[in-house]
Amino acid sequence: MHEKVYDEFLEKFRAKASELKIGHPALEMTEMGPLCNADTLNRVKAHVEDAIAKDAKVEPFGLEEGLYFPATILTDVTTDMDIMREETFGPFAPIYKFSDVQEAIDIAHISGLGLIASLWTRDLATAWKVGEALPHGSVNINETSNYWDQLAPFGGAELSGVGRELSQWFLETFTEKKLLVFDLDGETYNRRAEGGW
Repeated sequence: MHEKVYDEFLEKFRAKASELKIGHPALEMTEMGPLCNADTLNRVKAHVEDAIAKDAKVEPFGLEEGLYFPATILTDVTTDMDIMREETFGPFAPIYKFSDVQEAIDIAHISGLGLIASLWTRDLATAWKVGEALPHGSVNINETSNYWDQLAPFGGAELSGVGRELSQWFLETFTEKKLLVFDLDGETYNRRAEGGW
């Protein structure tokens, strides 16, 4: 989060996190359900514990119960924390304060992961510059990734995958290109004189 809006954003983010309705995923009122399995829960806990050990401040919004892990905000995070370098797939937000665009781009390159990024700005030139510099398969500008456009290519970069799914680009994932080179070692055939192939 840019230092100019960090405090205002954090205040509003805390307010929204405190309003989350956690519960059974089949209920319409539920906004956040449980984690998918015990391995994911253990990874989430390990990443949070690593962040705490490295002096992050942790703010849970709710209680842990079974596979339900509370929405959690982490501040004072540093780039050496597991939570900033690994995919956790848990309900928490590590909020890193940066001072300029290049620093934000550098942070995005730390993990080697590159599935989806989200960039929020009112400056179209900044959006283009940062969007092109981010190492991700998809970059959302002033938008979240709460839905999938089935007509757009989807896939990651770096350690987050190769190739694209959906749309016509998915065919490339299932295609191996091949070059065949022949030496016919015989009479020269002038294709141009015969009208091409």
